[in-house]
Amino acid sequence: MTIAPVVSSVRSPRRQGLGLRAVDRDEVGDIVATACARYPHIQATGDVADCTEALATLDTVWQSAVEALAAATSPDPRDIEMLSRVKSAITCIQSSQAERVDGALAGLCDAVADLDQIGEVTHLLDRAAIAAANLGFDRAMISSVNDGQWIPAAGHIDRDPAWAAEIVAAGRQHPEVIDASLPEAEMLRRLRPILVDDVGRLPRCYSAIIDVAKGQRYVAAPILAHRTVIGFVHADAFYRRRRFANSDIRLLGLFGEFLGATMSRLTMIEELRALHEQVDGISAHISELRRRWSGQTYRRPILTGTAAAAAPTAGGDRVRAANALTRREAEVLELVAQGATNAQIARALTISEGTVKGHVKHIFRKLGTANRAEAVSFWLRLVS
Repeated sequence: MTIAPVVSSVRSPRRQGLGLRAVDRDEVGDIVATACARYPHIQATGDVADCTEALATLDTVWQSAVEALAAATSPDPRDIEMLSRVKSAITCIQSSQAERVDGALAGLCDAVADLDQIGEVTHLLDRAAIAAANLGFDRAMISSVNDGQWIPAAGHIDRDPAWAAEIVAAGRQHPEVIDASLPEAEMLRRLRPILVDDVGRLPRCYSAIIDVAKGQRYVAAPILAHRTVIGFVHADAFYRRRRFANSDIRLLGLFGEFLGATMSRLTMIEELRALHEQVDGISAHISELRRRWSGQTYRRPILTGTAAAAAPTAGGDRVRAANALTRREAEVLELVAQGATNAQIARALTISEGTVKGHVKHIFRKLGTANRAEAVSFWLRLVS
């Protein structure tokens, strides 16, 4: 017997249909049992739990009943009744499929509308985890991917918010390096969502997360920005323990694409806001210089001798040191001055905590400071 792969993409034939409702599963089972007794060439298929598999089984029973009617000299009421039952079961299953797909798409539209109202990246991740869980899942987690590291950023479990926080905290304490042995590497390579069917059969998993989450089966999708994976969204049906369909994988994939586009938009807006503030500062400075030159204000000039002119002022040193910082280092220093920890800075700028530490070291070296307190003091003197 061929064993199905543990990890599959949306194109896998293993999850073509939605899971059957209990009432439909019972009806299909009864039809198959009756058909096995009536038509010798039909064999029992065991428990049918998938809509597509059920429809295929019912089609076989339908063909058998039609062949029996065609071969008989007079119609047998049992075959006619069988056709009626099969037709009714097919109608119920197809209606159920349509309702559930419509419900899932409506959930995606609601999630998109909700996230579209958010104006800051820092508020987006928590809301995104809630929106992902509301797409028909029980639990969801949003993670960042930076420099080959996978770091959980937000999670949601409606029944147990404390458990969600514990899962995310476990991941933040132990960031995972993504290599080819992890199923998530498939998302980096193919930019597609995946289904992980059995964590226990994986060669390697994010054990820090799995040990706390206790999940065995999940769907995951890449968060894409300009065809680059900047994060992951994971979701499962831990409480309902239902089988996943291709519609689940596609739905989460669409959500990941929208989330990536939203993050890109908000990041651009924040950068434009910062640029606007910088331009406003320059404009104010130009206006002040114009007033000085026009005689509207007076600032006493300082006359210095040759020796004094040769020595740079402390303020000049500070300005030159600050100009040596890159844009990202300046952002990090500003957040440090606001009292943010490395973890908070990493989340705000969507980078890894290790990258933040590297930026902080460069800032210390360029400013000639020994610790965060000195760097903050430098920054406050500069902006004042």
